[in-house]
Amino acid sequence: MSRYERARLQGWRDTGQKAMDRAVGTDPLPWDFRGTVFRCTWEYPVDDFETEVGFHLETLGCTTLALDDRYALFTTRDRAFTFACRRSAEHANLAGHVLCFMTRDIARFERALRERLPERAVTARSGSSVQRVLDLRSPAGLRLEIWEFPDA
Repeated sequence: MSRYERARLQGWRDTGQKAMDRAVGTDPLPWDFRGTVFRCTWEYPVDDFETEVGFHLETLGCTTLALDDRYALFTTRDRAFTFACRRSAEHANLAGHVLCFMTRDIARFERALRERLPERAVTARSGSSVQRVLDLRSPAGLRLEIWEFPDA
């Protein structure tokens, strides 16, 4: 790392510490999620919207909270989480983005995925000494990881 990069990093650290010092003793923001559709969501652009929506509905078994010809807000049957995709005229670079999930029964989940996807679309690896991770990609190229809950 160059001296310039180290100085910038230290500047960010100092700025962050000052902000934290100012925040000590202040009231938190008054978030009120009662009755909202989601608490937080992540959205990404796709150029082949219909294929991406089909992947999340048919392959992952998601449902939608909102769906029109430009936007899809996905969730699970129990509304445990949300994420969204939006139609984009340009090809989106999703490099570096990873949508991570965790499940208690990764073997069952893996079998179900392999029944729905082409051969070699799902790869398995060790996430740690006590976890397996399944890797796959959506049609838009979004990397998905399904992590095994370690106590499962």
